[in-house]
Parts: sequence; structure tokens; C-alpha cells
Amino acid sequence: MRRAPSSLPKRRRRYLWTRRTRRGSLSLGRTWTVNRKASSSTSSVRIENIFAWSPKDMPGVPKDFAEHKLHVRADAKPVKQPLRRLSEEKRRIVGEEIARLLAVGFIMEVFFPEWLANPVLVLKKNNKWRTCIDYTSLNKACPKDPFALPRIDQVIDSTAGCELLSFLDAYSGYHQIKLDPADRLKTAFITPFGAFCYLTMTFGLRNAGATFQRSMRKCLLKQLGRNAHVYVDDIVVKTEKRCALLKDLKETFANLRLFQIKLNPEKCVFGVPAGQLLGFLVSERGIDCNPVKIKAIERMEIPTKLRDVQKFTGCLASLNRFISRLGEKALPLYRLMKKSTHFEWNDQADQAFHELKKMLTTPSVLAAPTEKEPMLIYIAATSRVVSTVVVVQRPEEGRAQLV
Repeated sequence: MRRAPSSLPKRRRRYLWTRRTRRGSLSLGRTWTVNRKASSSTSSVRIENIFAWSPKDMPGVPKDFAEHKLHVRADAKPVKQPLRRLSEEKRRIVGEEIARLLAVGFIMEVFFPEWLANPVLVLKKNNKWRTCIDYTSLNKACPKDPFALPRIDQVIDSTAGCELLSFLDAYSGYHQIKLDPADRLKTAFITPFGAFCYLTMTFGLRNAGATFQRSMRKCLLKQLGRNAHVYVDDIVVKTEKRCALLKDLKETFANLRLFQIKLNPEKCVFGVPAGQLLGFLVSERGIDCNPVKIKAIERMEIPTKLRDVQKFTGCLASLNRFISRLGEKALPLYRLMKKSTHFEWNDQADQAFHELKKMLTTPSVLAAPTEKEPMLIYIAATSRVVSTVVVVQRPEEGRAQLV
């Protein structure tokens, strides 16, 4: 066993080690080395047939377990988009992606399809291009699946406070679910290299997220709320006491193996005291603000137009749990967003802008309330805004903690 590579963020390297296997490396928390019983061999948790080191290791889930259907309305008229022009660079990238998808069996070439979409390239955070398909026309012809996703705040609250966490990622998640053969041709898309359609569920199709969420819920049903949570392709196994880590992972792996769901070893981390989940940092001590979001706000300059104000308030909304009485403090900014108001930056807005940025430099750590734990609600009301703050009183902390 060796230390985690220096390419990992410092926050994660502090408690990560990398364990080599015959096929590749796994990221393990230092618990595996502290606990001699656990560190003596990872074979105490069966890992065979649980990871996909390449697409060849990913057969896909059984058809009777999950299969994505489009349910296109009978009266919908097929739409054939004309081939859009691509730059030489984007043309090359699309060609490489087509070759890769053909090689792994995710797509196949088609002739005379009734539906045709176009590829769209989206720039990722690492400045690399992601090839997506513009299924706008097809999605309009499909009814929305009412299957509800879990509430993010409930997932975060129930995860914080655990001694150890394991973050799992499904290998090429959506592609592990096959498309209904009757719907494959409807996913056809046109490129300079020919027309192709998907054989597996792909990102961009309407209701794909609901299908994946339903599948993962079915797979981990006996664990949900107890020692696991799933939000689409974000899977977290929570271990309240570190001595139960192996037991929790064994149960999770057994359920995943039952339905042939494969994990991506490069994106999984096991048995760590803290980690990022759905845009927050969760740990035993509570819920932290994501420093990436804070830095993005700190770098924002004084707004010069309405769109800048909307962007700033949108970022604040994602962190509203960490800012008490946000509605009152950001009121001068909200006033600028009224349609009937001519945009003009003023002293009140400038003061609110800088005060809110300053508050986020030292955000509070939120407590995760436990069942039947008493909580206090403080209410502040003005002529324009009503704000509430929820806290828990814990003697061991010596002070009230925000929830």
C-alpha cells in the first residue's frame, strides 16, 4: 500500500491511500491501515465482479431489472435535424467519440431513420470537450416520468455525522442500462461520418435520470436511509461507527453484484472521514460549504448589468443554508432584479454585495439533526422580509449550532 498520488487535492490526500490490485488501484481511507484486521487484506470484502476496469467488464444490468423506454406519443411527428456545420477541431473530436462508442458497443450505424438529432460539444471544467446529443425535438415528444428524485437537503443531513463515508460511482452509469429495442432508432443522430443510434441509455434523453434513480433505488432498497443513499449516479455508503465499515461495504457490494451494476474504481473512495456530496462537504462534525463555490463568489466583481446580479444571487441561493437571514441581507440586490426597475447600481446594493461576500469567507459548519433531537426556531420579521434560523442545543459543543 502506498500514499495517494500527489495529483489528488490536499484535502483528500490527508486521509487517502492507494491500494494496488491485479487490475488497477483503489482509493482507501486510512482506516484500512489503522485497523489491522481491515488492512491485512482487502479480500475480507469481496471485490471481484464489482469493478469495471474497462467497458468490456460491463455487461449491463439484466433486462428484467431495468430497461429505458421513451414512450414517444403516438401523434408525435418525427423530426429530422439537418447536419450542422462543425469546425475542424470539433469534427475531429466527434469522430474520435464515434469510434470509441462503436468499439465499446454503445452505438451502431443506422440507415433511413425517421428521427435525427445533432451532436453538441460542451466544454467541461478541465477545458476538454464532451460530446452530447441535442435531443430537444425527441424529448418534446416524450411524457415526463413523475418518479421523484430524493431531496438533496435530506440526503446531506442524513449523511453528515457518520464516522466514515464511502463514495461510489457507477462505471459509465447510464450506459449500464439498455434501451428498449423498439426505441433505439428514435435516438439516431447525424454526423459527418454517418448516422448512428444508441443501444444503451445515454445522457440527454428525457427521463434517463428517473430511470437510473429508480434502478439504483430498487438495487439498494434494503439499505436506503439506513446505511446508504443514492441521488442518480451519486452513491454514498455511510458508516456510523468505523468498526462497521466492512459490514456496510459487504452488504452494498452484494446488492450491486446481484444486479450486475459495476463501479468505476478510479472514482470510488472507501472509508474516509469526509468527502464531497452533491455540492457540499460532509463529515462527522457536520456540513461544510464547498470551498470551490465560495472561491467562485469571492472572484466575482461588482455587477455592471442585471445578468451579473442574477448570477450572484443564484450562487447565494445554492448556499442559503450557510447565510442566516439571507432574504433580508440580499434585499437591495433583489430589488434591482424587478422587471419594472431600471438597473442602476447603488450604495445599498454595493454594501450588501460586499457584506455577503465577507460572510462567506468564514461560513458556519451546519449540524445534522438526529431523530427526536429538540430544535429551536428563531424568527425575524420586518415589513418586507420574514427570516428563520433553526438551531440545535448540544451541551458537548458548548453552544448552539445552525442546522
